[in-house]
Amino acid sequence: MAGWEVALRLTGLGWYVVVCLVGGTAGGKGLDKWLDTDPILTVVGLLLGIVIAFFGIYRMITPILASSRAPIRRGGEDREE
Repeated sequence: MAGWEVALRLTGLGWYVVVCLVGGTAGGKGLDKWLDTDPILTVVGLLLGIVIAFFGIYRMITPILASSRAPIRRGGEDREE
């Protein structure tokens, strides 16, 4: 995997985390305002956003790490670097 491709994936990963956290917090804040339960659902939305971001990070990083650990073929033999 080329260096620029990894950089683009990591940039997308950063945006994914931001969207999860802001979306969870904003959704919780909106529900708190609608149901008058301030700040319970804001905290629940934030925690849900953190959990979703964590699992998304795991799923996005796994292929990047797997490709960086792939054996490199040089001179007919397999090596790991």
